[in-house]
Amino acid sequence: MNEKLRARCDDLFSDVDAKLVKKIWSRIDNEVGVKQVLGIVPRGSIEPFWKDDPSAKSLEWSMEQSGDIWFHSNADLVLAVTERVRRGDELALHGFYHSNYQEMTREEQKTHIELGIKYLVNLFGIKPKYFMAPYNAFNEDTTNICRDKGLIILIPWASGDGAQDTKEVIEKLRWLVKNYGYQNPVPVSYHPHSMAQAKSLNSLIQILKIMAKL
Repeated sequence: MNEKLRARCDDLFSDVDAKLVKKIWSRIDNEVGVKQVLGIVPRGSIEPFWKDDPSAKSLEWSMEQSGDIWFHSNADLVLAVTERVRRGDELALHGFYHSNYQEMTREEQKTHIELGIKYLVNLFGIKPKYFMAPYNAFNEDTTNICRDKGLIILIPWASGDGAQDTKEVIEKLRWLVKNYGYQNPVPVSYHPHSMAQAKSLNSLIQILKIMAKL
């Protein structure tokens, strides 16, 4: 196993199909063999409604609150992530909501990150290792808050979603390794909803295989 490379799974919302992600994870295991970072969004995928949501105002929320936009409302997905973490994959907070942190005040960011850490600890029994900024949008406040909370900001080196030409992505990765070294970890990001098509998943696998050899 390549200990430096990570497959960064973004956008694990409550409505993600557990069967789909298990299929993706199984192929990565069998064909590449790298650790995965699982980016959880605790509360839904809809914004900007979060400013009117009581859950965003303080840490005094309950996991018993109703509503299918809570990540834990998808029991199959919670179980799938729990099994992966037990096998050695890593947890990441991907925002409490999928919000743009560059557009938030420092206090809003701090509250959301604290909410997210508390949520993941309650749900999985462990603290997330990484923070994956939604849209990869963050600023100095985000960096300082994550440092204070013991979170590593994980920035993707490339996308495996097929949005870019695979050859172009591979050339970019080779250039990064040559000029900046092989930092640890090096994440290649993907979104589960983009992997439903076989072509997209095949592209992700190809990119990860190339990266594993660099």
